[in-house]
Amino acid sequence: MSDYNACKAGIEQCPKTGPYYDNSCVSKTVEQNASCQSVSSIAKAVNASITQLGFSPINAYNIVTVTYSADGQVQNYILSPKGCLVDTVIDPRKLSPDLKNKYRGKELIVVNTQPPIGKKNADGSETFTVLLRVTTDCVACTTLGWATISFTFDLHGNLVNTTLKRFSQDPDQLGRV
Repeated sequence: MSDYNACKAGIEQCPKTGPYYDNSCVSKTVEQNASCQSVSSIAKAVNASITQLGFSPINAYNIVTVTYSADGQVQNYILSPKGCLVDTVIDPRKLSPDLKNKYRGKELIVVNTQPPIGKKNADGSETFTVLLRVTTDCVACTTLGWATISFTFDLHGNLVNTTLKRFSQDPDQLGRV
């Protein structure tokens, strides 16, 4: 994403206070730099600061990564060429009636463990697979299980399917994503 690179270059000219860029300088840079407008829209859509974002291209798609400096957690989104922005963190109970019944009433915390892996399918569609760690009550609490979820987009970049491929309490049973 060329807009992101140009915007990032402008922001990196701002002075830092500790590990953070000066907020007033960042705001001024975003206001005055046309390349920051689309990046700023994405930051607003994911409720993050523009300085928390990272972009990684996969074919015609972008993986948007939000990094939370307080705890080092990351959250990944898939941005399709059509402009469809999909959060990859999804409660696996939404995709499985069995898990919904098994973990009914439990407070689950779901986090990304790695960036999505993209694959172009024979029909031209694209599938992205993510591995999610599921805990109860808190991020640092005991791992309840691991979910492998796939997101499939049609030729036009529209999300057409979200599937729970596997859920296991043993990550070794998942195989490679």
